[in-house]
Amino acid sequence: MQRIFWFFFTFRAFILFVLLEIFCVWLIAENNAYQGAFFFNSSTRYTAEVLRRTKSVDDYFGLKQVNGELARENARLHQLYQQALLSKSAPQSQNGYRPDSAFARRFQFVTAKVIKNSTVLPRNYITLDKGTRDGIRPGMGVISPQGVVGKVTGCSEFFSVVTSVLHLDTKVSSQIKKNNSVGMVEWNGRNSAVAQMKFVPRYVEVKAGDSVVTSNYNSVFPQGIPVGRVKQVKLSPAETAYDLEVQLATDFNRLAYVYVVNNVFKAEQDSLETKVIPKIPD
Repeated sequence: MQRIFWFFFTFRAFILFVLLEIFCVWLIAENNAYQGAFFFNSSTRYTAEVLRRTKSVDDYFGLKQVNGELARENARLHQLYQQALLSKSAPQSQNGYRPDSAFARRFQFVTAKVIKNSTVLPRNYITLDKGTRDGIRPGMGVISPQGVVGKVTGCSEFFSVVTSVLHLDTKVSSQIKKNNSVGMVEWNGRNSAVAQMKFVPRYVEVKAGDSVVTSNYNSVFPQGIPVGRVKQVKLSPAETAYDLEVQLATDFNRLAYVYVVNNVFKAEQDSLETKVIPKIPD
């Protein structure tokens, strides 16, 4: 307290001068129309600028919450989109095929945040901030707003570990979108932006730029999720299938939020296939 009194006492002349200046400015603005209008407009402009900058700072620190809300909204839209694809009014319900409403709603989506991710190893994994408490189980597919990400390998109550597409043992059943030719996309451990697609027969027309999406021949991912685009087409004279390079749709170096895909009928499908067929890869 003594320091405060000492400060005011030391600078009493300067403080008095400032107060008198402010009082004089107020008198001029109060008793002269032109100066009053000028002062009012100037103060309003500066006040608005301060408020704008303050709002910008608040918006910046609120981005985390906004991004989370957008991710949850995208998950809901993914679910509605998958329902629409298999609904009675969807283009897929041609040739008399009419799935029931339960089958059309078989895919559910859970939003999760990426808290750890690797892209430079031969076998890469991703850690998410959601686990069994949020309904996530091993074997569920994981996608991003851009495309396929991987498959859940292990879970605890609050965390999950995902085997990335950038993993030598990961294979994704895919198809060329324009002609529905099915193949298998896998990574060779080199470029984190490029994978390989195999088993597409050579009699099918394929060219650079063609879209590659997930096929309906697996129980992990919904059909039509982007995998990437054909970057290069290779075909040896003695081979019966193409060797395609695919530019991956997902940028694994910038993953922030993902969607875990729950196929509510997967356990039933896997159980039946295990009984009837020795082994069917996802």
